[in-house]
Amino acid sequence: MAQFLRQQLTLRIILIHLALFAGFILLSRLSSVFQLTELRSTPWNPETGLAVAAGLLLRYPAMISMAAAMFVSTRLWGWPLPGAWEYASLLVRTAIFVTSASAAAPLLLRHSVPTLQTLLVFLGFSAAVTAVYAVARLAVLWFSVGIEPSYLLPYTVTLSIGNLVGILTV
Repeated sequence: MAQFLRQQLTLRIILIHLALFAGFILLSRLSSVFQLTELRSTPWNPETGLAVAAGLLLRYPAMISMAAAMFVSTRLWGWPLPGAWEYASLLVRTAIFVTSASAAAPLLLRHSVPTLQTLLVFLGFSAAVTAVYAVARLAVLWFSVGIEPSYLLPYTVTLSIGNLVGILTV
């Protein structure tokens, strides 16, 4: 009986990871409809919200399925960064969104019903994570493609708003 329950649990976990993987790919394609620049800047990034949700719910094991989904999504919709820089960007994105959500999960999920304090902490967490990612992504872009100064402010603002809206809508 215990063996059967373990197999059921393992199957359930695998199915959850596959659903997250497929959901990320679909949301990535959906958000690419709103793409503003060749650097994949969109005003809505629901796949980022899904990565944060996966980190909150599945904790650190979500890094594997989300990193794989980010990799496949990048392969399907193009390679805007040369060589290994896209992999560096993928690792940074996974680390910032999934890992930070995994680390913040005990704080954000401590009540069965969200309180005002939890909502405010989540808003602060979302804003901080999107700002950190914008700075990290700009650093990767600066080193990889020498992003032009005219891109800096519009790209950062669009990326941050898109990720924040994506986190809050998912």
